[in-house]
Amino acid sequence: MRFLPYSNSLHRYKFKREINKIKIIELVVALLFISIFAGIIYENISDNRVTTKFKAKYKYSSVDNNKIAYGTAGTGKYTVVLDSSVGATSQEWTKLIKSPSKDIRFYYYDRFGYGLSQSTDKPLTLEEQGKALHTILKKSGLKSPYILVGNSYGSLVITNYAKNYPEEVGGIILIDPPTSEEIASEEFISNNKKELRNKKVQQFLSSFGILRIMDKLNSYGDGGELLDSLSGENKEFLKSNRVTRKYINAYSNELRNTTAIDKEFMNNENLKKVPLFIITKKNKLKDEIKEKQRIDFLDSLSQMSSDGKLEVVEEQGNIPLRQAEYLSGVISNLTKKVMRIYEK
Repeated sequence: MRFLPYSNSLHRYKFKREINKIKIIELVVALLFISIFAGIIYENISDNRVTTKFKAKYKYSSVDNNKIAYGTAGTGKYTVVLDSSVGATSQEWTKLIKSPSKDIRFYYYDRFGYGLSQSTDKPLTLEEQGKALHTILKKSGLKSPYILVGNSYGSLVITNYAKNYPEEVGGIILIDPPTSEEIASEEFISNNKKELRNKKVQQFLSSFGILRIMDKLNSYGDGGELLDSLSGENKEFLKSNRVTRKYINAYSNELRNTTAIDKEFMNNENLKKVPLFIITKKNKLKDEIKEKQRIDFLDSLSQMSSDGKLEVVEEQGNIPLRQAEYLSGVISNLTKKVMRIYEK
């Protein structure tokens, strides 16, 4: 209490506390660092927990000291190499590899950054991805000729493989390969740019476990056909994998690779030398003229081979997931052709 001047009364005096702005800033910064650190720990622990449960399903090979995860199914003489679409892991082939025929052995793998495969120090070109596949196939001890099967982006990887290692290729199946006209279209370019912008944000958030939390709250977005087709620990692993920074980096790299393809990419002379089967979906493009041009291009591509064929299917979804039985029959028929060629 204090006396008021010119007054005989008393009143309580309230001491004013000075607000220390520097202390508040220091506290906010400290809380921010604690949150970031906790997020990083949470991300690493969560990823390692799910990954450890899944490791037994795969074997490992290395390219430049970076591990690539792969698996095999079947014991046949001829190896069918399966290469997935952009953003998909080798789990895309889950339904197909359940019942291999007696003549084949399925070889499935995760490109760098996907699944259990490690990421690389720098982005890889399509040619470098093809060389990486060549290295791990050689290290696996599985002998050529290989039957190469690629879905969407995977078809670009195996086409590149056939260009550089034609003597090792017995037959090729391309599933929904993107054409140069599609890639050059304004719609494709616009969608690709938008997706790459989204991935940049996701790269940042993934490092602190924020994407993982969003996924648990069902606010990260649709997981797509592949995630919907899986169950149990297979689904748990893919959900965990797709929110990691390495996965998002790999996805972004392949989006950029796709836009860099020139018109001559598919003009591969080595496609003439082997049986070639192309599968694509009907009415993939809304524009009827462009759709006809796309089909005509794929037809001419199939005719590059003396034993080539294009088949247009009604299915609008992911063909390996929705048409596994049909695809198995295509692979079996192509394998028989390869057998007749190499076992004369």
